[in-house]
Amino acid sequence: MKYPQFRKQHLFMGSGVIEAGCKSVAGHRLKQSGMSWALCFPWGKPWDRQPVSGKLRLKPVSVPGLRHIAAGDIAQFPALSLSINVSGVYISYPFCAQKCTYCNFASGVFPRELEVRYREALAREIRAHAWDWTPDTVYLGGGTPSHLPPADLRALLAGIPGRPWAEATIEAAPGRITPDAARAWADTGINRVSLGVQSFVDKELRRTGRTHTAQTVAAEIAVLRACDIHNINIDLIAGLSAQTAASWRESLDWVDRVAPEHISVYMLEVDEDSRLGKEMLLGGVRYGALDTPSDDATADFYELAVERLAAMGMARYEISNFARPGFESRHN
Repeated sequence: MKYPQFRKQHLFMGSGVIEAGCKSVAGHRLKQSGMSWALCFPWGKPWDRQPVSGKLRLKPVSVPGLRHIAAGDIAQFPALSLSINVSGVYISYPFCAQKCTYCNFASGVFPRELEVRYREALAREIRAHAWDWTPDTVYLGGGTPSHLPPADLRALLAGIPGRPWAEATIEAAPGRITPDAARAWADTGINRVSLGVQSFVDKELRRTGRTHTAQTVAAEIAVLRACDIHNINIDLIAGLSAQTAASWRESLDWVDRVAPEHISVYMLEVDEDSRLGKEMLLGGVRYGALDTPSDDATADFYELAVERLAAMGMARYEISNFARPGFESRHN
């Protein structure tokens, strides 16, 4: 579990975004020093502190009160930060039906017995915690926490004070969301569902190992709304194997069609912790490793998403996150 007082500080600038994370305070200075934590558009995270892979592309921008940003430059950011203090609980449920080729999370397919023991350990930890504070948010991430049996989900959440929480999210893999499951989530206090869609294009999905279709996603969003869950996020990945400009536009067209409240657009992370990433680093051919778009093409996809999502009424409020007004994630 994560305990209170997450603090996020983000700085926004035109078509380039600098995320300060824990490395700055509003009005203080940031220095680009070849490390991804300072200037991390569109690759990397501010806390990675690792050299940026690929090309770091920052378009020249002009913002009132903000002087030009260039590589190695130092800039002042007056009144351009958003600070959020949130008390929240994160529950990790690292069990999946299959391990996706792009996934570098601490998750996977494990014996059923281990999954039962893990749930019991989670429940013990929640019961043993001294709740001298009240969470504003709850987030169940994975893995695939949507696979939790309803009774076990109810038992876990019953031990966390603060219900109804301002935001309670469960991550879900499309393809197994039924009316019974959605009603059970709503009954336990879940009011937000994050769908790991990643793509709406069949060829890209097959390369990742996912089994859902665009039509599945649309149908299951309708199920969620019918069960009174009206805050839905969709995850997309730019840079997947077989992805092209045309297929990326197709995924964005589907986003427009299903009209979620929130979108997270991530760049494919290439490292040894995923099967696809490791294959790409080795120069291999499995999982479509030779058929992934270039860094420049991936950046172009991201920039197109920024433009298209803005036209749909979803403004970018963090590097990877876009929302309709009032639906910005409190827990992110």
